[in-house]
Amino acid sequence: DATTYLYDSYYDYMPYSYSGFNVQLQPEISMPYGYTAGGFYISYMVSETSATATDRRAFNSYVNPDGTLFGSSATNHYEVVREGELPGFKEEFLLPFLGPDMIKEMFHDLVKKASSWSYGEKFSIDKINIPLFDTPLTFIDPVDYERNVASALSNEKFELFIFACKKYIEKPSTNFFFPNKIIPWSIKKIKNEIKKQDALFIGVILPKPDIIIENLYPQIRKAAKSISVTSKKYGFKISDVLYHIEEIKNEIFIILKLDKKPLSETYEHMGPPVKHKKNVKSFFEKWENNKKTIKKPYEKNDRIFVEIKRDYIDIKDFLRNNLDELSLGKHLDKIDNEKIYIVDYEKIIIDNLSCFWTKYLDGKMRWER
Repeated sequence: DATTYLYDSYYDYMPYSYSGFNVQLQPEISMPYGYTAGGFYISYMVSETSATATDRRAFNSYVNPDGTLFGSSATNHYEVVREGELPGFKEEFLLPFLGPDMIKEMFHDLVKKASSWSYGEKFSIDKINIPLFDTPLTFIDPVDYERNVASALSNEKFELFIFACKKYIEKPSTNFFFPNKIIPWSIKKIKNEIKKQDALFIGVILPKPDIIIENLYPQIRKAAKSISVTSKKYGFKISDVLYHIEEIKNEIFIILKLDKKPLSETYEHMGPPVKHKKNVKSFFEKWENNKKTIKKPYEKNDRIFVEIKRDYIDIKDFLRNNLDELSLGKHLDKIDNEKIYIVDYEKIIIDNLSCFWTKYLDGKMRWER
């Protein structure tokens, strides 16, 4: 029989085939989940069928690198594929066995249900008490019940999927699955469109750590949120936070969009209501002779205020001096501060990001292109 060669992957459960059988290589990154790296999974069903009213049993085994089977049984794991259902993460194996009508029926049912999803949807193949994950979608790994295989899904993409399902129901099109390729704008056009935004764009560039994507994206989102929230506490008006992984140089771009108007050197800090005498006393003790105080505490609209000097009026200075104190994520926190760059927008409007900027600025959904 013809052989399809196997390829290494950082993802679990990636499907390949060997002599007509669906198998998948176990990468080293998955060793914590119980199997020896270098072996192969194999998943199969007893017979081909396109029947939608039949329960089928799916069998899954793991072959160790030395050719022996994991465990004492020739079949390490099995599950019943119920009528009209796909067996969780095994769908990539079973699709070749299912007829087109069945796949179409299940897909339309999924789209209809997903169009009414909301944050916090939970799914599990097995009947278990699903652990609590603060993620838009939870899908429990049947091999490791403490693992959410949908952890890398952002709320933005989750909401986009729901929106896409609604639009697909309204007007089905193959463009939802095979969108036209993005034709990147020229750097000149990108710069012209950014000028229309009447905003300031600042970039934080970090080297990409060598970890799987499902672990990387949650950390990037955490870093972007941490940078945005802390910047706002210092008075910077952040209107949007973007991020992108640039694969050629293996760099992470976190881009802040903020008000173009520079911050004033001082600001009015609000204190307690006048009637709260104890709090007012503490407020005066803190600010009356403080080095940052420009105008001593005063009363306005039944509250106490004080005018103080800002710590930072340039967001680049703020980020350079405070980035290493922020919680960015397990692996991002380990990056040497000297390898992190805070740059103006000229350094982020580059050819390698032209598709990213085009997608951000053209205002079109992928199926509309």
